[in-house]
Amino acid sequence: LANRAGFRADMNAAFNAVLDLEGQNRLEGAGDYSYEDICDRDLRDKFGPEKGLSWFREHGVMSWPKKPEEVYWRHFEDVRVPIYWEWMPDLGAKTKAITDPAGLDIPEEFFRPLAEWLPCPSHNCNAEGFDFFAFYYRDTVHTNSLTLENAWLDEAAQMDPFSYNVALNEDAGLALGLKTGDKIQIENDKGASIKGRVRLTQTMHPEGLGIGACAGHWSEHMPVAKGKGIFFNDLLELDMAHASPANLNLDVCVKVKVSKATN
Repeated sequence: LANRAGFRADMNAAFNAVLDLEGQNRLEGAGDYSYEDICDRDLRDKFGPEKGLSWFREHGVMSWPKKPEEVYWRHFEDVRVPIYWEWMPDLGAKTKAITDPAGLDIPEEFFRPLAEWLPCPSHNCNAEGFDFFAFYYRDTVHTNSLTLENAWLDEAAQMDPFSYNVALNEDAGLALGLKTGDKIQIENDKGASIKGRVRLTQTMHPEGLGIGACAGHWSEHMPVAKGKGIFFNDLLELDMAHASPANLNLDVCVKVKVSKATN
């Protein structure tokens, strides 16, 4: 895709920066490297010229006597949890020097050195019927969306009452006329919606709605994962209003309305 779109040189430069490639392992200009080539260069760069991708395919892993600083790195930090980031205002000034001429308004409060409460749009949603804060959580069986095609883990997930279902407080669900196993529709205040099977539980906060695993794959090339679970990200809005201007992280909480699905 990068070759066809004409930004291969920029992508190679980004790989050099992100992977911190040095010397002969750096990617050159618009060179046409495969993903395996890049992995091989990254491994050789970090572990030596003799330990490229083929070495790890043969040996699996490597080990070395780690220094205490590598194992217990927190012990060597000056504080346990830094709560005052004195460099944030300077970073904010540098950011505004770039964004102001481009017409982007970056609020100063996102670059204050002390942490403070900055509500996202979902916290200000008071629309009638939108009574639940939907959130994504890491399922106990799967690793985000990456392991849903694993047949053994899929079998375990199908035995788990929450992996492929929506967790909703039992009292809140009963008040809506729902029971465990019902198909429900979950809608955000912008009109985006998803459907899934509900699992009522007393372990969920009355205002919470939990969706795990980032499931809901649709590709024909993922026959094990296809059609199982719910894709939480379909509820998220992809715009600047729903992202932090300090780091561009997307808001992952969303206020939703829950109703029984008609089909």
